[in-house]
Amino acid sequence: MRQIDRQTGGQDHIRLAGLVVAILSACLPVHLSAQAPDAAAILSRAASVYSAAGSLEADFRQVIADENIGTFRSRGRLAQQGADKFAMRFTDPSGEALVMDGTRLWVYTPSTTPGQVIRMAQPTGPGAPNLVAWLLDRPTERYGARWLSADTTHGTDLLALTPRDSTLPFRAAVVSFARADGLPRRIEITERGGAKRTLTLTRVRSGRKIPVRVFRFDVPRGVRVVDQ
Repeated sequence: MRQIDRQTGGQDHIRLAGLVVAILSACLPVHLSAQAPDAAAILSRAASVYSAAGSLEADFRQVIADENIGTFRSRGRLAQQGADKFAMRFTDPSGEALVMDGTRLWVYTPSTTPGQVIRMAQPTGPGAPNLVAWLLDRPTERYGARWLSADTTHGTDLLALTPRDSTLPFRAAVVSFARADGLPRRIEITERGGAKRTLTLTRVRSGRKIPVRVFRFDVPRGVRVVDQ
């Protein structure tokens, strides 16, 4: 009987020790636990790097998904200089282009509207085609930022951005920032209507002087210009 009592008492001590450890662990100071990276600091660094570089070039893959009109995939090369000069030249669909020359926006999509190019006053701010520029324009003022996760394989931090201003044309964004240079590598925008646009950037180069011709649209022979 005494042997059984000793065993029971030993088990009770083990249970009590485990309970004490659990309580002490729960009461440990917060600063001893792992802390997530500062999302605002990541966003600020990206804006500073982009502003100082003055230009950005990259290969892109783009997916636009809208339940009303379907899913459209494209790829090509983009170039951006400041907030007012931008070019997306597509290799798929081949020959298509979006060009902001500093004054006008040219939209040439022969796969859907052959024989014409749309010319319009150049838009500015959120909603303009130069997605990187307007996302990194005063981002800590315009968006609330939350760190989601880290991708150690690709060396990136994933942030969720929520617009502070309800007039902005999207309700959420998820952006992957490279730790090496601070610049975005993948941007997913959810528009207020529900459509999603995902832009993935590779072979990113910044700070180079981009030739003037990159931001000039030459109207192809036989193509009419439609002003809007």
